[in-house]
Amino acid sequence: MTKELIATQGMTYATRRLRPGQTFQASDRDADLLIRIKRARKVSPLDAPPAALAEKVAQQVDPDAEMKALRTKYLDVFGKRPGPKWGPDELSCRIAEAAKA
Repeated sequence: MTKELIATQGMTYATRRLRPGQTFQASDRDADLLIRIKRARKVSPLDAPPAALAEKVAQQVDPDAEMKALRTKYLDVFGKRPGPKWGPDELSCRIAEAAKA
């Protein structure tokens, strides 16, 4: 059997890196121990976010989506990976130069 818990501080559990406030599931034995050492607390019905908020969070766009798209496009155009320190401006500039040539 498992219990739903909320991390009260940053920790690693079951190969997952948890931040304070994140929910996770733990076995009964682990849950009891984590609660006793104050690393986690039980989820109460009041802790669950409203459905509208949970849906909005699920629909959030990845902040690195633009960079991932630009890096993929650069790889397609040049056949090699872009420099690790290049930002979106540098990548789009180089892709535009390649398109002109």
